[in-house]
Amino acid sequence: MSTADEDELAERRRQALDELVPDPAGMPPLCAEEEFEDVVATVVAESAPRLFAVVQEYGTRVGVQVAGWGLAHEDHVDVIGMESDVHLGAPRPEDVLRGFGVRDRITARIVWHDPAAATPDDADGS
Repeated sequence: MSTADEDELAERRRQALDELVPDPAGMPPLCAEEEFEDVVATVVAESAPRLFAVVQEYGTRVGVQVAGWGLAHEDHVDVIGMESDVHLGAPRPEDVLRGFGVRDRITARIVWHDPAAATPDDADGS
């Protein structure tokens, strides 16, 4: 497909979307700018997915690694592998584990991210 064809297709898509979305010209703002930023922050906070790791444990506490990171949305999860092109979607976090275990030698489990458990950065470099 040529660049001109791609541009024409993109323009047709924009026009189709314009027909679906009402023109906001002439509509009054919902509230003042500062209050609107609070509304935006609330919408983001309430819709944010929970972060989790897919952890692989080698043997019985012999070794551990994070094999992937996931986002748990209200109705599904998305997982991206750390060392491969793995991109998985599933109804629940536990549904992705099968793809990360290796028989009895490596078991996979979900660990919910806890920001408070992170090691603080060493501010002075020592």
